[in-house]
Amino acid sequence: MELFTPPGGWDVNTTTLTELRNPDPYVAKVDGAIETRGLDGRVEFTVEKINNLGAGEVLTGTKGEKVMDRAKFLKPSSGRCKP
Repeated sequence: MELFTPPGGWDVNTTTLTELRNPDPYVAKVDGAIETRGLDGRVEFTVEKINNLGAGEVLTGTKGEKVMDRAKFLKPSSGRCKP
């Protein structure tokens, strides 16, 4: 998810965050559904973690502890997603 820009087709209830401050911790949270499958998740991050990402990398894990390739992250994986 790009910061400060909702993905296409998403509804935003409130938008109050306009900038990030270091060293404040933040949480990106998703709560919704795709068709009949529930979708929820969260990832904690700091400005430092975001700045340390390389090109094409994304931050994952509930504590923002894992960095992975964006293309691999977006690839469907039955072992990663369970109903």
